[in-house]
Amino acid sequence: MSNNLITKDALASALKSLLQTQPLSKISVKSITTYCNISRNTFYYHFKDKYELINWIFYSDMLTNVNSFADPAKLVDSFSNVCKCLYENRRFYLACFQYVGQNSLYDSVEE
Repeated sequence: MSNNLITKDALASALKSLLQTQPLSKISVKSITTYCNISRNTFYYHFKDKYELINWIFYSDMLTNVNSFADPAKLVDSFSNVCKCLYENRRFYLACFQYVGQNSLYDSVEE
């Protein structure tokens, strides 16, 4: 695993851990970097803000499951794996889905 990926995984784990005790609106880049014991510059080298980190987590979590949707024989297993991933990380996903504010999912829904 590359150092780049190790750092991104550490930041993702920090955010998920912080969401266990506080809402997304109260979590700052500073709190994430303090939790990881890394500099803010390191965070900004990888992500422009915490919302980009969240997008990266969504993408990373789903990538391995969604890739197999192309094979019709694996469709049920793929859907099951996506559901398992969402369930295993439910605190994180619920916090993200329930968040209303800057860069929330509500902002991206078209009417």
